[in-house]
Amino acid sequence: MRRRLPFPGACFFFCPALLAWGTAGHHIVAIIAEARLSETARTQVRQILLNGKYSLPDISTCADTIRDARAADYETCFALAGSVTGNTAPWHYIDIPVPKFEKPLARYCPDGNCVVAALERYRDILRSSRDETQRRAALLFVVHLMGDIHQPLHCAERGCDRGGNGERVSGGKSLHQVWDIALVEKAAAKVDLTGARIDAAKAQRWAEASIEDIALESHALAVQRVYRTIPFEDFCLDPKAQYPAIALGAKYEKSGERIVREQLLKAGVRLAALLNSAFR
Repeated sequence: MRRRLPFPGACFFFCPALLAWGTAGHHIVAIIAEARLSETARTQVRQILLNGKYSLPDISTCADTIRDARAADYETCFALAGSVTGNTAPWHYIDIPVPKFEKPLARYCPDGNCVVAALERYRDILRSSRDETQRRAALLFVVHLMGDIHQPLHCAERGCDRGGNGERVSGGKSLHQVWDIALVEKAAAKVDLTGARIDAAKAQRWAEASIEDIALESHALAVQRVYRTIPFEDFCLDPKAQYPAIALGAKYEKSGERIVREQLLKAGVRLAALLNSAFR
């Protein structure tokens, strides 16, 4: 069954039947960020996006489209991305081990192919490049990856479970899908898209976090909240192993919904802060 998005015009390009972090979640992040842009940043964004032909929500899922080569909107997104080629999938996550890891995070980012390095790389392009094609591609990926880095399972891996994709949950989903789809669907209708109710002091603290800080924050949520009641299974022994499905329960889902709602708000605030800083 198709569900309507909780806000108008939020699905300019391709939209799957279900709300997901990859669709509704990214649109929410972009809408919150767009409302918090400085006038200078707003002008620059408008110029980069073909003089206002597209908006931040319009481009917010293009990075997934390019990664997956979705036919419905691939040509449009690829044209906006310009010269971006090759395997972009590793740019959407960083496999920081759960529960313990070693610094620097670069050890989990081979050849700069992870969400932390990709965000830093494209942020720097926005700050320094005068090439409109480069800046357009950078904006496209920054908007999307700022959402991804706030999904706890995009910054964690436990026992080779591929960020929860190997963990089966009751109802035929993976743990990753629960956090990508089901919890976002529950949280979406309760998110203040204007961000007007966000406490100014809290927003300032959120905005001060570095990209690496954000990844560590998401990893901590994965350790402390996402995996906390999930029995450990070692998928390193057999990546295709089928372990018993996990029943999450109402308490877990309610807590997860609150976490997702705050992560979407944080991502929107931080995306706006990054763009305002880049376009001073």
